Amino acid sequence: MKNYEPSTIVSYCFRLSHVISSAWETLNVIGQDEEIAQARLYLFTCARFVLAGGMRLLSLTPIDRM
Repeated sequence: MKNYEPSTIVSYCFRLSHVISSAWETLNVIGQDEEIAQARLYLFTCARFVLAGGMRLLSLTPIDRM
C-alpha cells in the first residue's frame, strides 16, 4: 500500500536521522584507513542529501551547517 501523506516522509526522516546519529557516534572517519574513511564519509554525505530532500518535500529549508 502506498501512502503519500507527509507523516510518512517525516517518520522516514526521523528514523534515518536517528540511525545516522548512532552511526556518527560509533563510526570514526578520522584515523581510519583511506578507503574506510571515504566510505563512511560517503555514507554521511548521502544521508545528508536524503534528509535535505525529505525536508524540501515538506516545504522546509534545510540548513548547510549547525
